Parts: sequence; C-alpha cells; structure tokens
Amino acid sequence: MTFDVDVDGSVLRVAVKGELDLACADLFDCLFDLSTDGIETVVLDLGALTFCDVTGVNALSGLRGHHLDAGRAVHVLDVLPQVRRVVALTDDLALLSRPDTATA
Repeated sequence: MTFDVDVDGSVLRVAVKGELDLACADLFDCLFDLSTDGIETVVLDLGALTFCDVTGVNALSGLRGHHLDAGRAVHVLDVLPQVRRVVALTDDLALLSRPDTATA
C-alpha cells in the first residue's frame, strides 16, 4: 500500500493505492498524525485501492471517524466494487456515506 497526501487550502486529500490489509495497517496509522491545522475537509480517494480486508475497512473507518469527531467534513471517493463489497460485508456502510452536504 502507498498513499499520496496533498493539502489544497482547507482540503486534505489522501489517495490510497494498492492493498490495505493487516500487513500494512500500522503504516496507515501514520495518517492519524498528519498536521490538520486549518483543514476543514478530508477527501479519501480510494480509486486505486485494489484490495481491502476487514482490518483495512476498520482503518479507513477509524480515520473517517477521527476527522468527523474533529468537526471536519469527510468524503470517500471512487470506491472500487471489490472494496465496496468488503465494506458491505462488514456492515460499515457509514464509511461510504456523506454525513453532510459540504463539497470537496
């Protein structure tokens, strides 16, 4: 798994690529430590995430919750069908929902 992080004004964009599973979940945890001063919106781009197991879904859900709890809007974009199926199987469809109407 790799990820690209970009900040554009008040928007933090994280593009996750490859496979997010138990083997790399600890690496994903570093995303919780990013400086978020002035960030109002977080965009998680999963268009290049080709595989995700239950541990990966939990990591994504945890990151989403972390930013929502901090008052930031969170948008999850471009979820591939195979990742969407795992999210549905874990009954964590809130991960794919939009909690507000802010635009990214």
